[in-house]
Amino acid sequence: MTVSPPRQQFAFAAERRNRIDVAAAERLARAREMAGYATSGAAVAYRGWKLPDYLEHEAGKRIITPDDARRYATGRI
Repeated sequence: MTVSPPRQQFAFAAERRNRIDVAAAERLARAREMAGYATSGAAVAYRGWKLPDYLEHEAGKRIITPDDARRYATGRI
């Protein structure tokens, strides 16, 4: 038998996913440009990141988690 989490947890998770930090997306794009990558595709190709994830982060369509930020800052996959 499985127990479902309360509806509040689902609502909170959905709200968290829909929250967008436009300033973080702008900082990510600015950092990419300062690192010498003219395009998102160039950064992704060189660093080996997942293109859809990076594009959504830079466009502000997805939240940049602390793990995401750490990965981008260190250049790791």
